[in-house]
Amino acid sequence: MLSRKEKVSRARIALQHGKEISNTLLNQTIAESWQRCFDHGLDPNHVTSITRIDDSDLQTCLEKSGDLIRFAKVEIQNLYRQIAGSNFMIALGDRNGIVLDTMSDNEFKISNAGKMIIPGSNWSELERGTNALGTCAITKAPTIVHGQEHYFLKHGNVSCIASPIFHSNGDLAGVLDASSTCGARQQHTMALIQMAATNVENSLFLREQKNNLVIMFHSRDEMMNAISGALIAIDFNGSITAFNRRSYQLLYGLGLTKGVSFDKIFDISIEQIIPTLEGSPHCYITDKLGSAYVARGLNFHRTPSSQMSAKPLNKPTPQRSADYDFVAEDAVFVSQLEKARKGANLSVPMLVLGQTGTGKEIMARYIHSVSQRKGNFVPVNCGAIPKDLIESELFGYESGSFTNAKKGGSTGLLVSADKGTLFLDEVGDLPMSTQVTLLRFLDSGEVRPVGAEKTCQVDVQIVAATNVDLKQAIKDSLFRSDLFYRINVLEIKLPPIQQRTDFATLVRYLIDTIDTEISISNEAIEQLNSYSWPGNMRELKSTLTRIIISNHDKHIDADSVTRFFIEADIICQELNPSVLESTKASTIKAALADYDSNVSRAAKALGVSRTTIYKYIKEKSH
Repeated sequence: MLSRKEKVSRARIALQHGKEISNTLLNQTIAESWQRCFDHGLDPNHVTSITRIDDSDLQTCLEKSGDLIRFAKVEIQNLYRQIAGSNFMIALGDRNGIVLDTMSDNEFKISNAGKMIIPGSNWSELERGTNALGTCAITKAPTIVHGQEHYFLKHGNVSCIASPIFHSNGDLAGVLDASSTCGARQQHTMALIQMAATNVENSLFLREQKNNLVIMFHSRDEMMNAISGALIAIDFNGSITAFNRRSYQLLYGLGLTKGVSFDKIFDISIEQIIPTLEGSPHCYITDKLGSAYVARGLNFHRTPSSQMSAKPLNKPTPQRSADYDFVAEDAVFVSQLEKARKGANLSVPMLVLGQTGTGKEIMARYIHSVSQRKGNFVPVNCGAIPKDLIESELFGYESGSFTNAKKGGSTGLLVSADKGTLFLDEVGDLPMSTQVTLLRFLDSGEVRPVGAEKTCQVDVQIVAATNVDLKQAIKDSLFRSDLFYRINVLEIKLPPIQQRTDFATLVRYLIDTIDTEISISNEAIEQLNSYSWPGNMRELKSTLTRIIISNHDKHIDADSVTRFFIEADIICQELNPSVLESTKASTIKAALADYDSNVSRAAKALGVSRTTIYKYIKEKSH
């Protein structure tokens, strides 16, 4: 019996001699990937250094994948919490294998592998050989590449797992990847990665099909959830505009294609199903081959004739800023808005402070809006640009001023923001040398490109932001005190949502942006408010999207939130223990009483696994 290592070694010998690789040595996915790499001329014994796209191209990638990144952020955070301490890195890549975002254990981050998996790095298969992220982008299927299965021997000490994420039109949106120096939890991690990818995919589906009716359906009632449910989108002419992979599996053989009429697939018309779904949490539909499904609507959009009707009374319109679209009913937040408005009128440098997800960039865009500046709003993430390139990115450079400089040079971001606003996000990550140059610019308003002799004058509103303690960074000699006082002429502090008094309005506002037909009870909002929300607005919106997808009707009540919290173990761990346990216990106890202690029926009613119920019973028996 050959070991895995021996099998891979024999497969390499066969490859280099131009022989076909047996499936007994490598699985088909890895063997085909090796062959593609070999045919492309890659030498498995020699790998070039990692390539990274330039920052302007990375910014373009980030902008193109905006929705993907937003929905993936919380899933990446949840994944990291679930496998933290296992020497893992979570990475999000675009359809071409370019890394967009990462989160990792520090030990892996400082390893050789961790230093190569950074935003902007190219992990396409024809660039880096067989690897889960790049190979998954080609095969569009879940992929595991273990150790020496990597085409390049240099990557042989890493195991990686990836799952594809698709747009609602079926095109590849990106890839979610977990890489590790240990493979002990490989299968467990694959399941987590696939679940997270599905959640992102479903959120993208709802976002992209927000103007159409979206129906979730499944052949089994207990499987009607965000992971297992099939999604299909229909316009008000009755034509199917999009469907997910699960829909295609369930309706295989029925000619499911984009543009086909809904009543060509199901024994019910769109005119019949809309009032049925509006009148009950779910209904039953049958396809043309006689298979039955339970179905429910996820977003109802009024026909043109009724779009002018008033909104339900239980969904009041939130008070918004007159200049920018966000909720502003909390007194502390309103005071910061007013301070920002005054600062914008005076064109003074401002420093926006706040936790991750509190809306620092939104505040910066608000400042640009009320300043009425005619130039562009130019955002730059100081932490995403390599330290040796950031000065040339900000100030520009002359042609030939350094190795690999573009012919003709570059004007730089400061010049691009002339008569407008430059937003320096994560300003605490600026290297000391760039801090000196930025300080000089703030004093003079003059820009001197790298390698140039002449300067030019620009008029830029500077808004900086950070979620780190700059005063501590000054003590640690990581940030200049004189620059701190120069960019901090006016300080804007954004409160975390847990401290805001308008939490209920925030929740209703976010739900309204996701689906205008969904309502929520005050009790459900109180339940949500018991969570600490470390990801703030970004995490809250993602969670609400997942609750809407997993809920069985158009109204979210306390039980709906409880069921979601029970299923989402990572969220349960963050909740106030007393609130969670009392709610969870009472809900399970009531279900068992309603169904005469029948565990299967209670679990089905709650939408949870029987294991969850048995765990509760076991805990109460001790």
